Amino acid sequence: MPSPNGANGRDGSGRFVKGWKGGPGNPHARHVAEIRSVLMSAVSDDDLRAIVSTLVEKAKAGDVMAAREVLDRLLGKAKISIESEPPDRRTPEEIIAAIRALEEAHPELIALAEADATP
Repeated sequence: MPSPNGANGRDGSGRFVKGWKGGPGNPHARHVAEIRSVLMSAVSDDDLRAIVSTLVEKAKAGDVMAAREVLDRLLGKAKISIESEPPDRRTPEEIIAAIRALEEAHPELIALAEADATP
């Protein structure tokens, strides 16, 4: 239940009164803006192009972190993540069974793998 007194900028029903300036906001915002301004003035357009070009080249050469950064910036962060390694609690037999189930459910993937093709 909101406080009914007016000393905190609220009226009797707990709503903020007209003209209430609110809280102090983010106390670090001005400092972050200053840092960002310094960085922006220190990096030229040509510098930025060179940095991005290097990042793209690394991604094309197989650098997974560079590829992730490029794709995150272009497409946005992924909503879901893909587990790159199975959890430690799975036994080798469970992993083999999961692979076999996948092979049975999707034989077209096996044909693509054998043809050295990508879907």
